[in-house]
Amino acid sequence: MLINEIEVQGPTFSARRVKTKFDQSTSELFEILMQKCDAFNLESQVPGIHDCDHDGTTLRGFYSMVIPFEVEHLVDGITTKTLFHRIESCEFIISDQLCILFGNSGCGKCFASALAAATGVHVDFAEYEFMQLSQIQERMTRIKTIVVTNPKEKEVRRARLAGHMEHYTEYNVIDPRNHGIDSVQGMIDTPLGPMMFKLSKNGSFALGVKKGMILTVECLEWIFQLIESEDKPAIPQMGAAF
Repeated sequence: MLINEIEVQGPTFSARRVKTKFDQSTSELFEILMQKCDAFNLESQVPGIHDCDHDGTTLRGFYSMVIPFEVEHLVDGITTKTLFHRIESCEFIISDQLCILFGNSGCGKCFASALAAATGVHVDFAEYEFMQLSQIQERMTRIKTIVVTNPKEKEVRRARLAGHMEHYTEYNVIDPRNHGIDSVQGMIDTPLGPMMFKLSKNGSFALGVKKGMILTVECLEWIFQLIESEDKPAIPQMGAAF
């Protein structure tokens, strides 16, 4: 499996977008992470990076930490607690155009802090504005659901709609001047074929795919061009870009 390929284990691939631009190339960033970030150590329970590598265009690895937890159980009629440990991990992929995290959200936040400390660049999760969420709705081939929020004084504070928002204005469900969009879900045509796609304003996204599908970093970069660019990107030919 190549570094820029993701084998999706289930019917859905979920991740969160990190909106940060690094001055370094992925090769230089790899050296910085290896020198300045802690390596994960199971015995000493030091959280850190492991299984990290790059191919010149894409950097990929894991950030893991050991989490203690207690379990109550009965021994001779007496309630006792036993301390256990579990490993929680997130996976990160960084390219020139994209930085995403998937896996445990707590580890993702810790990795973002470690990445910021190592590079000296502010690392934060992406948040999408109303116009971007409205734009991706218009670029979908089919809308499944769109979740809108209204001001507090409205009778309907939150509504889950099917279809385009404009179809609901005449029913007085949406405040036409002051509503927000929480998430959009629908079908998009990607370089790897049609996929169900959900985007939330907090930067999290999900792709509905076939189990075992190989998802490429180039395809993810194209999807975020579809979200963030003013002009809708053309779908590249499979033989030319993949």
